[in-house]
Amino acid sequence: MKVFEHEVRPGWPTVIPAQGYLDAGMVQVLRVLYLPGIPEVFKKKLQMQVAFLPLEEITLTGVGVFPRISLNLPRILSEECYSDVLQQARTAVEKDGVKEKLIYEFTVRGGAATEATRTLTYEDLLHMEIERLLVKKNALAVANNLLETEEPQESFRKWNKLIKFQLPEYILDFGFVIPGKVVSRAVKVSNNGSIPVSFHPTNKHLGDTGFTVDFESMKNQPRDETKSFTVKFDPQGVNLDLGYTSAILPIQVAGGPTVQVRLCAVVTMPAVTVSSDTIQYDTLQCGMCQMKTIQLLNHESVPCHWSIAEEVKPFKKIDKFLPLYKRKKALQEQRPPPVVFEMFPSSGVLSPGERVNVHIKFKPADGCPYNRRLVVRVTDSAQEVFITAQGQGEDPHLEFCPSVLELGPCLPASTDVEAEVTVKNPCSFPIEFYSLEFDTQYLQEEES
Repeated sequence: MKVFEHEVRPGWPTVIPAQGYLDAGMVQVLRVLYLPGIPEVFKKKLQMQVAFLPLEEITLTGVGVFPRISLNLPRILSEECYSDVLQQARTAVEKDGVKEKLIYEFTVRGGAATEATRTLTYEDLLHMEIERLLVKKNALAVANNLLETEEPQESFRKWNKLIKFQLPEYILDFGFVIPGKVVSRAVKVSNNGSIPVSFHPTNKHLGDTGFTVDFESMKNQPRDETKSFTVKFDPQGVNLDLGYTSAILPIQVAGGPTVQVRLCAVVTMPAVTVSSDTIQYDTLQCGMCQMKTIQLLNHESVPCHWSIAEEVKPFKKIDKFLPLYKRKKALQEQRPPPVVFEMFPSSGVLSPGERVNVHIKFKPADGCPYNRRLVVRVTDSAQEVFITAQGQGEDPHLEFCPSVLELGPCLPASTDVEAEVTVKNPCSFPIEFYSLEFDTQYLQEEES
């Protein structure tokens, strides 16, 4: 009797040969084929009739398994999509039935439960049970569909073909990433099943996403063994716009479901805002100073390194063939002006949502108006915030009226001749003055 493999139905034992005849002293080997179809413990009974003798009962036991891997990443399990499965999995884990099934899997396959299996956490067991229930549900749906076909050989080929079933997504969140920075994350892949597993990534479609994966195919990774791969994200390399971006990295498990990893990041640019873009100072005496305060705010979601200084205009290139005296004159003209605005602090780091007060001191050096631009720069950002600082310096001076004092004629040892001089202070601040020739205190201080 010729028996084809397509005659094996999921969940039904098949004996090859199903019947026959034995001469005296002959030995016949019977092959029992069984396709579990669903990942769970099974127990089937076969009855064998030998001539007119009573029926002999054969019990077939075991456990259906599927190759599986787990990643050290959080998983997306929404209550809307997986509420029923989550409830069933929680109930099974709380009854401690999941760990017993795992230990039984290793025992059936001639092995022993390892320490890693015995110390699995509640979350590990819950996710493993969720995977098993989802694979079981999918397998039952596929089996019911394929077993209704009229061509058993075609249905068997489809059944054995890798079912493109996708498990709930893992998520690898890079968070907020600044253009120009290349961020990398290491991911661990563990074989948490009872059989060796082979898998490979499908990363050809990641070309324009900014994500790259250093991940080679793995063949026959033993159970409880862990391997690592690296995922990098470079938004500037593919000129990504600011905002949220994501991509899917499928990991195909040979003979098992597809494990998906959602790679996501938010491309953002560090920036600050200022409380005022104009600072107006009073008219100050040269040598005196006045302090005013502005506030910087980091309104973005990433820390920013900031600095503030006076704007320096670029110098013009001087022709090296100019005469020496012209070159010296040109260099003097390009000499930067004296610093009259000082910032405290002049740089720092702001966490997201943090503010800092910057004190700006104005100390005029000459009696002239000042109109300078202060530039706030942020590292890794093209943004420049300009603040206009204005002030007036004033030299102390007095006006004498008359400016030339003329005394009339007088005889020696006669009546003194007097003249009146009016001294006016046109400045906005008080001025102390004295005569070097007639001030006795000054003369005493000079003599001492």
